[in-house]
Amino acid sequence: MPTSEAEYAALLTRNPQLHEVNAKGRTPATPAQSVSADGEPEKTFMAEIIKLARQHGYETYHTHNSRKSDPGFPDLVLCRPASTTSPGRLIFAELKSSTGKLTTDQHRWLSVLEHSLPDIEVYCWRPRDYPALASILRRQ
Repeated sequence: MPTSEAEYAALLTRNPQLHEVNAKGRTPATPAQSVSADGEPEKTFMAEIIKLARQHGYETYHTHNSRKSDPGFPDLVLCRPASTTSPGRLIFAELKSSTGKLTTDQHRWLSVLEHSLPDIEVYCWRPRDYPALASILRRQ
């Protein structure tokens, strides 16, 4: 359960799936990361991801009112069933604005999910990651 920037950086180093968004030269999300605002609210960003995911055959889930839920669970669960041409996929994604920071509870959930089963994909996406995440969702 990473609680500091150093621990989260170590988690990113051990976990290629969390780095996948960064394969195109993007900086990994860290607890204290702060970048320039791009003006895109998280809600709009989420709607775009949900639309894209559904176009590629995913079922989507988002807890709309999490006030009575355990804190830190990722914003989106995306599931595409297996077919004769591709394996199924299960993706957990935490969405952040350009300047949003992961909480300790969000770090914990990302770590727990990342270490649960081998084929689960776990991401923290920001609006600047849209081209890479679109590529991830298109993959068979």
